[in-house]
Amino acid sequence: MNTYNVTNARKKGITEIIELTHSDHPDLVLTVENVYSTGEWEVTPQNDEELARLKKCVATEAEFNPNDFAHADNIELFDIEYTDAEFSGAGSDDAEDLFDELNMETDFDIYELTELGWDEGLPTVTVSSIRI
Repeated sequence: MNTYNVTNARKKGITEIIELTHSDHPDLVLTVENVYSTGEWEVTPQNDEELARLKKCVATEAEFNPNDFAHADNIELFDIEYTDAEFSGAGSDDAEDLFDELNMETDFDIYELTELGWDEGLPTVTVSSIRI
């Protein structure tokens, strides 16, 4: 099968959601949402179903999720437009001080959070509209 170069068709159309946990705070989940200006993937459909799904995303502007494809390699995400974060789980109502501290120290940058011991889960990326 062919490999397709996939990019977003609309600026600020890429949302990445990452859940992080920390052994010192086992009841908390920190969810970080980044919205990117542009991004690029190489997608190689592995069967006719994946090819049809990719073509449908282009034709109907259906949401594209790279995790729906066996071989979708992220080339790069460019320009974070904004970041949002929140705690969930038991104790999240009492975590305001920790939230403020993380915001001041890291601005919720994923790399900086992992340096502080936060474990990154598999990111979920969705693209509102694509072109190939």
